[in-house]
Formats: sequence, C-alpha cells, structure tokens
Amino acid sequence: MYGGPCHYNASTGIKLGTYKSAAAGYVDGTGVYTGSKTKTYTGPMDQVTDWGPTGGYISSNSPYQLNVERNTNVHTYGTCTDLPYGSVEEENFIAAHMSGNREDPDLYVIDIQPSATSLYVCTPIYQQRCLTFASGFTQYDLSATSQGSCIGLYILSPAMSVCQLETGVQWTMTGYGLTELRGTVTLTADKTILHVKDSEYRHVGQFNQHVHSLPADTMALDVTRTHVSFRTISNSFLTYYGTMETEVISYVANTNHPITNWAAEEFDVTLKTSVPCKLQCYGGTYLFNFTCVDHTMTDKSECMGGVFVSGTNATDSSCSPCVDSYDLLNMCTQYSYTTETCKRGIFTPGTNVSDTSCVECPIDKYQFQNACRDCVDLKNHFHSETCCTGTDQLETPYNLRVQPFRTVCQEILDAWRYDCDQICFD
Repeated sequence: MYGGPCHYNASTGIKLGTYKSAAAGYVDGTGVYTGSKTKTYTGPMDQVTDWGPTGGYISSNSPYQLNVERNTNVHTYGTCTDLPYGSVEEENFIAAHMSGNREDPDLYVIDIQPSATSLYVCTPIYQQRCLTFASGFTQYDLSATSQGSCIGLYILSPAMSVCQLETGVQWTMTGYGLTELRGTVTLTADKTILHVKDSEYRHVGQFNQHVHSLPADTMALDVTRTHVSFRTISNSFLTYYGTMETEVISYVANTNHPITNWAAEEFDVTLKTSVPCKLQCYGGTYLFNFTCVDHTMTDKSECMGGVFVSGTNATDSSCSPCVDSYDLLNMCTQYSYTTETCKRGIFTPGTNVSDTSCVECPIDKYQFQNACRDCVDLKNHFHSETCCTGTDQLETPYNLRVQPFRTVCQEILDAWRYDCDQICFD
C-alpha cells in the first residue's frame, strides 16, 4: 500500500486515451444558472458518466497518482492504518490492488484547446434527494421532499453539475461532474505544457477540518463507477470548502505541432519540488524508500547481548551483538578473566550476556582440568616421578591410551611445584 502518511507515492504522468464526446444531458442554464451549462441527475450514477459539456481524451489508459497536499485547515493524521474519510492521507491512498489513487482514469476526460480564451469549468451541486429502495439506490424520486415522503433514503446527494466558462483556461481535467484541474497551455517547438492553474485541486468539500472521532454515526453517499455505497463518518465532520492544492505544477509532452489528435500522447509530470514530500513518520516507524516502515526492534529487551540503538523517524533501530565480550548496561564489556588469567581457580566461560568467572581453589587444592584437586590426587593422576622425566605414561584408571604428559604435567607443576613436597622439580 502506498500514498498515505506511511507510504508516499509521487504523482505520476499520464498517457491520454481515446476521444470521448461531451457527456449527454447538458443544457443551457436558466435562472441563477443563466450563461452556464447544466446537467440534472436522475440518480447518483449519472455523475459517473459526467465528464462535462465538451469532449476530450480519456485522462490515461492506466491508473495514475494525483496527490493532494496537506492543508493547515484539514486535520493531518500521523497513523498508518484506519485512515478516515475526509483526510488528505485517505484521498492519496492506494489500495493493494491498485497502482495509483486514480483507479478510474477512463471516467476523467482531458480537454486541450491551446487557442481557446475560455473553457467550461464544472462543479457538482449537492442537494437532499430521495434514493429509492426499488432502484437499489440508483434513482431519485424527485417528488419526495423529506424522509417521510421518501420510500428509500433521503440523503445529501449529487443533484446536478453546473459548468461555467472561465477566462484564461485552455485545458481541463473533468470527471464525476467536477473539473479538478485546469489551466493554460504552452506550445513550444517540441513540447506541449499543461500548466495547473495555481496548483489548485478543485474539490467538493470532502475534506474534514476536525480530527475523526467515534462514534461514526453520520452517513455519506459514495458513488463509484459500478454502484452506490454509503460511508459512516463522524458527527464531528466539519466540511472544508477552501482551496486545496496538488503537488503537480504541469504535465509536459514531447510533441510535434500542429496536433489534431491527442490520443496516446504521453505527458510527464512536473512537481513542485524534485524531492518528494518529506514524510513524517510516527509510532515506531522510520522513513525508508519514501515509506514509513516499522523499526526492526522496539526496545532493549529485544537486543540482549548486544548494544541497542533506538530508532528515530529517520533511522531504523539497531542491535550490534557483543563478540568476545558481554552486554553490561548496553555496552560491550571485556571479560574479567580468560583461561590464561585464571590459573589457580575454576574458570566459567562468559557469554554475550554474562561475564566470565574465576573461583579460586581452596589453599590446599589446585586447579586442573577446571576442577580443584589436591596434591595426592594430582600426583596419582600424573605419576609424577615419571611425568617429570618426560617419559610416556600410561594414564590410569581413566583410559588405556599411551600419551605424553610432559607438557601438560609441566603446566600443572608450575602451578603447585612449591606446594607438593617439592618432588622432581629440578
């Protein structure tokens, strides 16, 4: 998943599809809408096929990303899951099966008219409408004016789209009765540049100014390409109708003019910065490949026997195991004893979580084979009268193998030569 607060995916370019004629049903507006083009919806699904009163080219042949920028008037979420409706993060979100948040590019049409002085810019109008049970919530009963007279659900719904000519506009991106992007066109010898006017992302007030809070007890209509569904949103939802912006500055295509057919033209995207939006990671995550991922370890308890370094929102946590040393207060500390320094005691090896130890033998005993043994035992073991001369010695009663003892014997004799009767130490 990409696009949310933990997963930034930059806005991408587009490849225009085939030409689509103007959406059916637009008429000249009357009354307050005089001078406009209007289309009245008989049901919410009419909005799906409304790409405005002028023709244009399918915005892309495949899904693409179009990011909205965060806004100080819209609550910012620092979580990575359960993003609520009304958040910028949710608007930019890409589900696992998608390759961009604009998953229905064929329902958005781009109209390019480089010589135009104005083009129609469309805005949906939402009003209370009766969604009928009989139609499966796809048709309105326009005679119903309240829930009491509605055999269905009386809810705020897309009622019509109003399109007004806007001076200085030469291209538009319109879908679901809304012109999201528009601006001017620049033609050079080998390029076509579609500038996004003021970087504005036009919207219908779907952004929430308040933090989402339960219970989610308010219902909102959600129209998709195939059906009508309902979202439950918090009763603290406070619509923001102010300006929202996109990170897209322009779309740029390599073209040879004049062009009469824009189908299959590929437009790269120019963003406000060549560096992706700086993502702030929270909740035990850090930024990695433009994505907030969980720290490998959360605390010292997961790094026993090593040096633990806590993660930040920019770096992962780490654990460096102690080698030939042990973990003491999150520092690798040298062992107190080695086999070389523990000659007169019982040596216990250390681990990466414990120190070595050397328990000194009693005054009348001597360390051999990591055990405290007395002189008699040692003399019997080594048959010291022959051990001192370096002859091969048959060791009994431990085994029947003949083996030289002089080197081993000398080591132990060096440890107790002044205590064991001073026999054969010349």
